[in-house]
Amino acid sequence: MLKLLQSTPRPPNARIKLSPLANFYTDFSGAEGADLARIEAAQRTVVAQTGAKGARYDELLAEQEALNRELSELTAATAAAQAAAAGGGGGGDGAGASGGGGGAPGSASDMVLSP
Repeated sequence: MLKLLQSTPRPPNARIKLSPLANFYTDFSGAEGADLARIEAAQRTVVAQTGAKGARYDELLAEQEALNRELSELTAATAAAQAAAAGGGGGGDGAGASGGGGGAPGSASDMVLSP
C-alpha cells in the first residue's frame, strides 16, 4: 500500500476529495517554497545591510582616530604655548595675550583644550 501511495503522482496543488470538508483542505507545498524564497531574500538583505553598516563603522573608527590624533597635537601645542608664555613673558607691560588675565573673552588664553 505504501509503495502504491508513493508512486501515484499527484499535482502540487490538488485538493483532497475524500471528505465533504474537502474545500477547507489544501496542499500547501507551493506555499512552503514561496516562504523559503522570502526568508532567503530577507537573509540576503540582512547580510548586505550588515556589510554596509560594518564598512560605515570602520570609516567612523578611522575618523575618530584621526580626530584623537589632531586633538592630542593641539593639546600639546597649546601646552607648549602656555609654557612659553609663562616662562618667557616676564618682561614688558603685562598686557600680553596671557598676561594678567585681562584679555578679552574668547582670547587664546580662554580657549585651552583639555583632554
